[in-house]
Amino acid sequence: MAQYRTIKTGYPLHLQSTGVRFRYRAEGGVLYIDELDGTWQEINSFTLPAVSRNVFRIGTRGGYFVYDQEIDATGFSGTIGVNWDNIEEHSLAEPTTSTTSTSSTTTTAP
Repeated sequence: MAQYRTIKTGYPLHLQSTGVRFRYRAEGGVLYIDELDGTWQEINSFTLPAVSRNVFRIGTRGGYFVYDQEIDATGFSGTIGVNWDNIEEHSLAEPTTSTTSTSSTTTTAP
């Protein structure tokens, strides 16, 4: 099941995880992501093509953390590629690690 939170101009979204605070804010067609480190520091931004709507959402969908931009005013019930445009997504899957073992045998002639 998809879960989202909207971000609109003048209404930033604040999230906190393991002591780190993030702020997502929309201004002039740009989605900014800030981190609180004593003061707010911009850590990423998405500058988008000229659009008439300045509404974004972040959330989870199909095992991914996603950033979407609203195309029209349909709201959360909208469809990706029709009412919402996906900006970026990141897999929520646990990283897999593989270890390979190499062994070498040294033979010394008598």
